[in-house]
Amino acid sequence: MLNLGYMLVLLRVRLYICLIIKSDGDTRNKTIMKIDDLYLMHTLIANEWVDKFCKKQEIEFDYWVADEVGGIGSFINQYFFTLSDIVYDIRTRQPKGLILQWQDEEMEYCLENDGGFTSYYGYTKKVRHRKEKI
Repeated sequence: MLNLGYMLVLLRVRLYICLIIKSDGDTRNKTIMKIDDLYLMHTLIANEWVDKFCKKQEIEFDYWVADEVGGIGSFINQYFFTLSDIVYDIRTRQPKGLILQWQDEEMEYCLENDGGFTSYYGYTKKVRHRKEKI
């Protein structure tokens, strides 16, 4: 559900876009969106993605690592995901729990093999680590 602050920011953004379109892209004499407005919009949108992600995965959001909104989010003090992986998971309609499975498998592999990494995107395309037979 959108809150009032979020809706006001979206209205401002639409107004700025209309000004730019009507001026054929010449923004020299137009009001440019303030940095504070951009940051507020970024924060609201990042948190909206996280909200949708938490509902889909049925997990709780803890915090943004180092208070960097839109960076890496901590979930149930166990999982850490970038905003880009969260957005990818939702936009591409990946199965519920796949991203959690990916991180569990990656952590296990890294601990047992001193490194190595498969991106979430690669994991969704069936890229896996080879299990070495000794």
